Amino acid sequence: MQEVYYSSWRLNYELPQDKINEQLRLEQLDIERARVWSWGLPGNTSGSIFARYIDIMQATDIIQPTKLLGGVDLANSTSPKGHTTAASFWIYNSFDKKAYKVAEYTHSNATQQFKGPLEQVKDILEFYNNQLNQYFNLIQQVISINVDDSAYATLESLNREKYNYSFGQYITFKPAQKQKFKIRHRIEAFTMLINTNQLKWLWEKCPVSKTQYELIQWEDKPDVREERMLDLYDDTFDSDFYALHFELVPMVKHNSSAYYKLWQQREWLT
Repeated sequence: MQEVYYSSWRLNYELPQDKINEQLRLEQLDIERARVWSWGLPGNTSGSIFARYIDIMQATDIIQPTKLLGGVDLANSTSPKGHTTAASFWIYNSFDKKAYKVAEYTHSNATQQFKGPLEQVKDILEFYNNQLNQYFNLIQQVISINVDDSAYATLESLNREKYNYSFGQYITFKPAQKQKFKIRHRIEAFTMLINTNQLKWLWEKCPVSKTQYELIQWEDKPDVREERMLDLYDDTFDSDFYALHFELVPMVKHNSSAYYKLWQQREWLT
């Protein structure tokens, strides 16, 4: 007699508890993929990640910021490829654990006037200088901007050139810790915090972000349980992650809803 193995906990009563918990988390997080992986219904696990959330990602209220956050994802400015340099600026409330993206800078050498490394450094510094001018009352200490750590020379240039700007003395550019979260964990954290209204975007101030978040795709893999994201249209997402990555764990832990209690068991929360 041939033994048939079902991967859904609804069909396989011998499934290990850790696999059952994983599927229960998925049902809470992403109904679309749960249809395939947990319920066993026909569907496609590849495709859009955030498009269905675009409306609820829009900020419709105001938070009282207690902290300013920033992140920079650097494209190779000496190559006219399609990737975009992206800088994000966020306001954060450390009591409610909510973060709103209120401004962005983007530049692509593939679609815009070519700019070399130093030109982009100056653009990024001008962007953050303008933002700090608007939120000067919140500058109580140095503002840390987390930068893509694959471009150390650019990071050094940012820290050297910042003194040519009025608010440069209040900024320090640090290498982002990419290894802090795997790609799937970044997406998990963002998706949960979007659904609990802790992450918001001012789309009218961040139009490139809106376009890219609508287009970010899951990658089709032979093993569909290995979630991956296409390295395309992820520039603003990466800059957002760099800005937020030190706050993501306390933001997730702040949510005490029973609906998300299984999230407290996530390995990246420890």
